Parts: sequence; structure tokens; C-alpha cells
Amino acid sequence: MNSKPGGGIMTAPEPVPGSGAAATARRTIDLALLALLAWLLLHVIASCLTISPEFDGAMNLLESRSIAEGHGPRAIYDSNDPFPYGVQTKEPYVLLGAMVFKLAGVGPFQIELPNLLYLLALCAVVFVTLRRMFDTTTALLACVLLLAYPRLPQYGLRGYGEIPTLFFGFASLALVAWPGDFSRRLKRRCLWAGVCAGLAIATKVVGIAQVATVGALLLCRLGVESPGSRRDQLLAAAVFGIGVLVPLSLVEAWRLAWLGGTGYRAWWLYEWASIGSQSGVTSRPPQVALWEQVTRRFLLLCHELRFRPLTMGFTLVAPVVGAIACFATFDREQRRRCRWWLTGMLLLCAMYFAWWLAIVPEAKAWVRYIYIALIGLAFLAAIAIVAGLRAIASRPRAPMQWLAGALGLLVLLTYGPITARVARHPPSFDPNPETINTTAAARLLSRLPEDAVLLGYGWYGAPSIQIYVAKPFMDLSDYAVGRLAGKPAYLVADRPTLVTGMLDRTLARYPHHALRPANDFAQVYAMDFAHPLDPFAAGTPATKAFVAFATDDYPATYGMEPYDPIGGRFIESDSEILLRYEGQDSLRLVGYMDAANPSHYRWPPRMEGQVLIGDCPPLRFVFDAPGWRNFLLPLTCRPAPGHDVRVRILLDNVLDLPMLKDRQRAMLLNSIGFVDASAAQDIAPAPG
Repeated sequence: MNSKPGGGIMTAPEPVPGSGAAATARRTIDLALLALLAWLLLHVIASCLTISPEFDGAMNLLESRSIAEGHGPRAIYDSNDPFPYGVQTKEPYVLLGAMVFKLAGVGPFQIELPNLLYLLALCAVVFVTLRRMFDTTTALLACVLLLAYPRLPQYGLRGYGEIPTLFFGFASLALVAWPGDFSRRLKRRCLWAGVCAGLAIATKVVGIAQVATVGALLLCRLGVESPGSRRDQLLAAAVFGIGVLVPLSLVEAWRLAWLGGTGYRAWWLYEWASIGSQSGVTSRPPQVALWEQVTRRFLLLCHELRFRPLTMGFTLVAPVVGAIACFATFDREQRRRCRWWLTGMLLLCAMYFAWWLAIVPEAKAWVRYIYIALIGLAFLAAIAIVAGLRAIASRPRAPMQWLAGALGLLVLLTYGPITARVARHPPSFDPNPETINTTAAARLLSRLPEDAVLLGYGWYGAPSIQIYVAKPFMDLSDYAVGRLAGKPAYLVADRPTLVTGMLDRTLARYPHHALRPANDFAQVYAMDFAHPLDPFAAGTPATKAFVAFATDDYPATYGMEPYDPIGGRFIESDSEILLRYEGQDSLRLVGYMDAANPSHYRWPPRMEGQVLIGDCPPLRFVFDAPGWRNFLLPLTCRPAPGHDVRVRILLDNVLDLPMLKDRQRAMLLNSIGFVDASAAQDIAPAPG
């Protein structure tokens, strides 16, 4: 190990002349790191073969499957909307997934392959960049720390877009920070840096922090190093901006072609509101004090990464301080070579942490949002470790070199156990319980009759099971029960559905039986929508023969929302009311079919209903057009007078609203009850 006059050490990509023993030690370390890298890569490949996609990741890949099957960028769920709102990792990832599915079909390994390809591409860019700016040892160690980072199978695989976004952002940063003559091929470099930055945003909106970092770095470097005129500098910055716009424009043109003008505007209005709510840009009253919020997020990181608070603190702070201290020990040439890249990485990590710790709403503070910055810290850790140890080995040692060495050892003691925790175990190729149960449920669904109706519930559409099944899934929150009664229908639940208990209300309402052994990961229920359980079996208050909801807060109901001032109670496509029958000859029902234009209904513009009274045949009524209707239905079959009877309303249409995915809305019910036809017009006239 050589030192430059003045105490600076040199960590260059070319071998530093030295003794044969030093060169041999350096080669041995590099070979050991290369072997460790191969071992860790085997762990990643084993994960690809054994894990299931995550909930959000599976929704991304369902769009990939739709493209591969020739249906375009659609959801394979419910109404098959193009560019579904739940897909938050966009075209650069989705299109690669579509290509994989087109060439190799859909299977556990193929589902993880797009993420694996992006992870390998990121390793390649990291290796080439850090080898050029530092040396082979630093480059290899950075790749090792990347593949050994906690929760990499969770956030680097499983259909998530953080690693693909980081790949494009890191490539853009490398192009701008690449050492050497900055004026050489400047416009071409700026163009490709912009294209990569644009692809980072096109993949995930959180990539905007990377674009801001690279853009700021480019302007600084143009101002400091570009020998051209101000006009040339502005032109180079403009070329970067054009590069950013190229992939974004192609993506938006494709989206506009599929959605049309009206659909495109509606999509972006919803998307913009979603971005604002999830990023924290939309202003809201602070829920807790800033310091308390930062503390909560820090403890969340500790829990998620399974670190003690002290270890977590060192993991976050030591790489930054260590890299800066090592930079101070570099000779002039080494500083010149790495200063822009190091500045960019520090700025990128600072931006992500400031946003995640202080701005992101409490309900959206997912660790995957900050995973890009955590990986960035791992790259800084590799620099601090290698340069710090070399500072200790240099002769003579200045005080700053002692400090850099001590910090390098601290980072090594922090990140070493992280790597050892993964490397000490042999890779396991045994599928985990979630994968076993998920694929078993998918095989079961594939064997069901062709006319079987497969159902998710709202947001919980079991995408990790859907991805394996070549049959459409419908959304029970937007699918009228009146169309399901008497049909073979199956409700599908994945792990998030089971954990949240989203199906409890539905399962308590309808007879069912589970088709798989009890487990926490995947279940299929055969449903009987024709014979719901009695919601009034536990007893109810006093009943009436006729109820007008405007004046009566009637409790003996099921599937009916509280009274709405616009004129009644919104009811689901399957609702019930308990009424007292006293021998009347008719049933009167006053209801409203929503008249919005364009229609919000799943099957506009008509709605047919049935009223089931006790064991009598159904009484049918029809909305031929939206608006208020007053139905007087003669009772050809009459229950025994003087008793309470269940009156069930079944509808064959339902409002399909993206903001109401936890319940149904089908019709506004103003009043209902038993009347005598001769006196019916004197009771609760229809609104309007």
C-alpha cells in the first residue's frame, strides 16, 4: 500500500505499485469477495425459486401477464380496466415482465425473473462505476453488501420496483459523475443521463428524488468543470431535460392511446391525488410532533430490519461519516475522480431520508419507500471500509488517516455481521409455506368448472394467487349478488386478506365451506349466495309494516347504510329488512337508480331487482332508466299474518366506484313496506 507525499492515500482502479506480498494479499481479498458474491447470488436465485410475489408486486405483474397475453396494459381483475390504479410500478418494469412471460410463461421463477434481471444489472453498473472511481475491491464489496442487505428478497424481488428504479437512477448518476474530461461527448452523455433519469421516474414516482439529485449535480459540474460558454452549458442542461422527457413522453403517448382523452384525464386526476396523499405533498394537520414522528420511523426501521437501535444508528450514520473522512485522506487525483459521485450519493440519501422521516404520512411510511437510500448507504459503507483499512495500512499515518481507519473498522463491524448473517447459512431451495399454499390454491382454482365465478373482495383480490390462474377474477364489492345467487361462486383469500379479516362479514352472511386445509396464506371458499343466514336471529327491536327512512331510524336492517339527506338509505345489491306483516295485499318500494352521466353502474343503464319475502317466489321490479321509481308489487303469495318476516332485496347491478372498495352501493331506498293497494298512494310519496 503506497501513500502520496503529504499523507494522502491513493485508491485507484489500477494496481498501486508495491511489494509482491501486498499484491498477493489484494488479489486474495478480491478472490474471496468474488467467491462471497457468487455465494450470495446463489441465495438470491434460491429466493427466486421459492418465494411468492408480494401483494403489490403481484398486481404489477398481473399487468405484465395481460400484455403478454395480448390484452394490453390491463388489470386481470374485475372490469379489466387499462392501466389499473393499483399498479404503482410502471412500464419499464411491467414491459420487461411481459417479455419474460411471453417467452417463458408464468411460473414461480419467471415471476421473480424481472426483478432478478434488474438486480444483476444494478450489480453490473455498481461494479463498473466503483471500479473506475475507486478500485476492484471496493466495487466487489459494494456488490456483496447489496446482495446481503436485510430484506433484499422482500423489497428487491417479489414484484417491487425499488431496485429497477435505483438501477436507472444509479446509471444516470454514474454518467454525470463519471471521472475524466467532462466536456468530451458532453451532449451525448447528458442525453443518456437524462434518458436513464426519465426511466427512473417512469418506473416509480419515487424516482423523482434521483432525477432531482442528478439534475442538481449536472448543473454544479457544468458550472465548475465545463470549459464552454454559458450557452453551451445551458444547451447541455437542456439536452439532459430532453432526455428525461423522451421515455416519459413515450409512456404517456402509449397511455393516451389506450385511455383516450377523457379516460386519460380521469386517470391522471386520480393518480395525482394518490401521489399527493402517499408522498405527503398534500398538506394536512400534523398528527404528531416532528421529533416523535422521526423516532417512530427509526424504530420502524429497527423492527423491519431486525436491528437493535444502536446497530441501526451505526448503520445509518457510520457509512456517511466514514466515507467523508476517507475522502479527506485521498490524494488530489482520487478526490477528483470520485468527488461528484460521492456528492451525488450523499445528496440522494439525504433527500430520501428527509422525505421519509419528516414528510411521508404515518399510514404510508412503508420501509420499501426508503430502501433505495438504505442501499445507497451500503455503497458508501463499502467505500468507508476499504479506504479506511487502507488508511490504517498506509505509511506514515496522519491523524485524519487514523480517524478514517477507525471509522472504517466501525463500519466493518456494523456491516460485517449483516453479511455474515446471510452467508453463514446455505441457500435453501425449499418453497416456503406461503408459496406452497399459494400455488396449491391456484391449482385448485384452475381445476374448477369453466362457469365458476372466482371472487376477490375490493382491494383484496388475491393477486399473488391470480397471477397463476388463467381465469378471470371478479370483485365482490362491485359484483351484484343478484347475479351470483344460484351460481357456483368461490371467494379467494390470500395472506393479506386473511390477516385483515376483510371477508369476516361476508362469511358470516353466507353459508360456505373451505376447500383447503386451514392455513394463514391462501384459502378458497365455496359460497352459497342464494341462502343467506338470518341476520336477525339474535333478536331485534320492535318492527313495523311500513318504513319511511326519512322519518324512521329503523334498526332491523342488513346491508343498508345510514340515512343520506339526498333521500334515503343506500343499500347493497343484497340487503334485508325485517317487517311486520298484518295481511296487506301489496309491497311498496320507493327507490332511486343513480342518474350520473356517464353512468357509475357496472352494467348501465338498467337494473332489475327481486324481493324475496319468506319462502315465497320472488317479486320482480325493473328500473328501465335511472331516476326515482315507485313500485307497488301485488302479493300473490302471502306469509302468515301477525308475524315478522325477512324481506330480502336482490339487485343485478351495483355502483362501480374506485373509492368504495370496502362495501357495495346499488340503490337509494327511500321507503319500503306492506300496504293495501287501495291506500298505497297516501303513504310516503316518492321524492321529487
